[in-house]
Amino acid sequence: MENIVSSIIAIVEQMEVKTQEQFVIAVLDRLSFFGYEASCNDDWLIAFCIQKVINHIMNSCNTNYLPNGLFFVAVDRVCGEFLYSINSSGKLELDNIDLSGSIKEIVEGDITLKFSDASSDAEKFSILVDYLKNEGASDEICYRKLKW
Repeated sequence: MENIVSSIIAIVEQMEVKTQEQFVIAVLDRLSFFGYEASCNDDWLIAFCIQKVINHIMNSCNTNYLPNGLFFVAVDRVCGEFLYSINSSGKLELDNIDLSGSIKEIVEGDITLKFSDASSDAEKFSILVDYLKNEGASDEICYRKLKW
């Protein structure tokens, strides 16, 4: 894991915005949580997704830094962008992604709360990626600054 962390940091350092090592580790840990083990072949794409998400948040908030309160929002968005990208390119095996934790519905007495009607792994994966890519949109507003 150290090889990929240092490789991603080296790529990100060449870009305009500096990213802390803790952020890269959090992204890799989050991907691992979903069952995807990143390799050195993923370093450029992960670095690209990090820069894309951080730049989007900074532009949306009109800041030149990633607000601390949006750290985990950014981690989830990077994971969503990354998983979407590798799935779109056909390099992702959905069998390797853990989708068992997705809840379909909760029944309590005579009340039923449905979260999703997704039955296939592809549908569950799509819902997961959409969630990750759009995570924290309302949180971003809290850090928005006016631009004159």
